[in-house]
Amino acid sequence: MVYFESTIQLEKKETINTSIKFVDAHLHLDMFEDPKKVINDSLKNNIVYMLTNSGDKQSIGKNISLCDMLHVFAAIGISPDFSNDYFDIEPMLRDNGVIAIGEIGLDKT
Repeated sequence: MVYFESTIQLEKKETINTSIKFVDAHLHLDMFEDPKKVINDSLKNNIVYMLTNSGDKQSIGKNISLCDMLHVFAAIGISPDFSNDYFDIEPMLRDNGVIAIGEIGLDKT
């Protein structure tokens, strides 16, 4: 586990040290112009693991490539918004860093 220590500034201009660590369980790194900067900034702010989600073929490829970076994992799926662009995701489930199936439209039912 990577250990980060940060300072939180309170409303009264007091500061306290904290070693709280966070996991971002749902983000879309493929949508950022510079996802590696987002990852590095997140690590500096105690977000120690990130699960980047994909719902179409193009975003799956981008997000899987980011799994080479420490602390980044992927959830892949086919969003109902892209259901006409069907493709087989099963081979991609074996890629390193892919740990979940997501973006499959459960919120649309």
